[in-house]
Amino acid sequence: HPSCPICDFALSYVDSTFGSRRVRVERVIDASRTINQDELDQLQLRLRRFEQDFPQLFFAIYIAALPASTSLRELGFWMINRAIFDSPRSNDSAILLCINNQSLSASLSLGYIPEQFLDEDALGSILSRAEPYLAERQYGQLIASCLNSVTWWLRQPLEVA
Repeated sequence: HPSCPICDFALSYVDSTFGSRRVRVERVIDASRTINQDELDQLQLRLRRFEQDFPQLFFAIYIAALPASTSLRELGFWMINRAIFDSPRSNDSAILLCINNQSLSASLSLGYIPEQFLDEDALGSILSRAEPYLAERQYGQLIASCLNSVTWWLRQPLEVA
């Protein structure tokens, strides 16, 4: 069973919560229908632009009204390992934004490739910048803020040890 090489979190643990079957998913899932069609069209355009700027990566979004007890970090880890996204890139290339519009919480999960460029401090900063939009239930703005911040972080020069 795969586990995270950094924190040793095991897929078998989240499989017990979310299931062990692979699931086919769109890159943008809005199970709560929180984004209107105009916002969705703009978002699809932004996602295509992101993938043109960073052809080795893809950005996915999952929005749902989940029980407050649902850990978005665990859900994100499970999706990175179990979902089959509608992307030609592997899940190792994924940046996944999970939003619980019931508890007003959000989390970013990464495949192995973006993990090399976005550390916990970067993820915390990205989500902090987007938090006001989450509090106001402005999900389109929340996603745009996260995409803008991720783009900024990815464009920063790498520090060489």
